[in-house]
Amino acid sequence: MSRWKAQFLEGGRAGIAEGPSNREEQLQAQIDELTTALGEAHVELRVWKTSAERLAPSRTSR
Repeated sequence: MSRWKAQFLEGGRAGIAEGPSNREEQLQAQIDELTTALGEAHVELRVWKTSAERLAPSRTSR
């Protein structure tokens, strides 16, 4: 096996043994934050839509 290939494979094993990197933890935290924000925005949109439907005159009442 060539030297670079052995180094590459050993580096991969070491990376797996170490677990997630600090960068991966940061990305996961960002994903969690964005998921929460998206959920909150979805709920707000549903509330606004429901409120608008209650306030707007019905199109069938004309």
